[in-house]
Formats: sequence, structure tokens, C-alpha cells
Amino acid sequence: MDNKKGLERLLQGVLLLLGVLILLNGLVLWHVFQVERSVAPLRAVGQGPPDEGIRPGQKAPTFSLSDMQGNEISLSQFRGKRVLLVFASTECGVCKRMFPHLSEYHKRHPEQQIVMILSGSKEAKEEVVDTYHFDFPVLAWDNKVAHAYRVPGTPWFFVVDAEGIVRRGGTANSLESIEALVNEK
Repeated sequence: MDNKKGLERLLQGVLLLLGVLILLNGLVLWHVFQVERSVAPLRAVGQGPPDEGIRPGQKAPTFSLSDMQGNEISLSQFRGKRVLLVFASTECGVCKRMFPHLSEYHKRHPEQQIVMILSGSKEAKEEVVDTYHFDFPVLAWDNKVAHAYRVPGTPWFFVVDAEGIVRRGGTANSLESIEALVNEK
């Protein structure tokens, strides 16, 4: 009788342990899926992008992309203005934490022209634009443009001067880091 109860308890313990392992495995797979979704737009950018994007002093590659209303917007439209060019994704966790800081930066510096190239579904992009009140151009993601700028990840920023020359590039995820990137001499 004691052997039978001991065996039942052992079996219950093994089943409980197996259930916990299955649950942990599910959590790990869910996390991997979330990470995979956040980097998927970048995978198509190209093999072996450098860690720093296009180098300062180079002419900014030209592009013409659709905005949220379907209008074609080109970088050349902003010639004569300094542009903060932002590459981001609606699926990127760091981007999601960066969006409110970019919104605050835009409120504090309305004179700074911002152009965002945003990856994600139409609905997700609309939600980002509406939530953070982005009234600057938000353009459709294009792998060729991201590749031309050698974007290594999102979020990634470029400061393009009034003559169309890239002055700085880098990542930023806070108001302070955005301001530092834009204002760096």
C-alpha cells in the first residue's frame, strides 16, 4: 500500500515537473517570437550592414516614399532645411519606448523638420501616429531605402543638413539622447 502511494506521489511530481517545463518552454518560445517580430523588418535590409549606418559627410541617399495619406514625399522636398530622419518599426520594443520621447522632442522643437520611415501594418502605423500626435511626415518602410542608408537596427536616426549631407547618425531612445544627437557639433 505504501509503495503504491509513493509511486502515485512520484508520478504526480513528475507530471507537475513536466507541466512546469512545458509552461517554461512556451514562455521562451513566446519571447523568441516577440524578438523575431521586432527584427523582421531589419533582416530584409541586407546582409552584413555596418554597425553605424551611412557615414557622416556623405550625401544622403534620395528617396520618394508614400506618407500615411498616400502622398509621395521625397527627401529633396526638404532641401534647405535640416532634417531628422528616423527609421523605426511598430514592432520594435525600443521604438515603442522611443516614440513618446520623439513626440516630446517635436513639441519642444517644432522648427526641426522630422521625417520618419516606419515599418508595420497600416493599422499599427496609424495607432502610433494618433497616439503620439506625429504631425510630421511618416512614410512607408522601404527595404531599399533602409539598405541605402545602411540602417543597422531600429530605432536609427540621421541628421541631414540643409545641403543634403548626413552629419550624424545613431540610435536614440530618450529625449536627452535625441537632443544630444541633433545638437552635437
